[in-house]
Amino acid sequence: MSPTRPFELHVPDEELADLGSRLARFRALADSPRRPPSGMTGEYLNALVDS
Repeated sequence: MSPTRPFELHVPDEELADLGSRLARFRALADSPRRPPSGMTGEYLNALVDS
């Protein structure tokens, strides 16, 4: 296994602000009562976006 190497990521402030505003407006669709659960729920996805 190779050792981990540090890296830097440079993202302009304007792009981060745009992403933040998009995430603030995001609302997952309600889970369908007619389909069996698969993958993540809308509630869990909203929790991820909110964190």
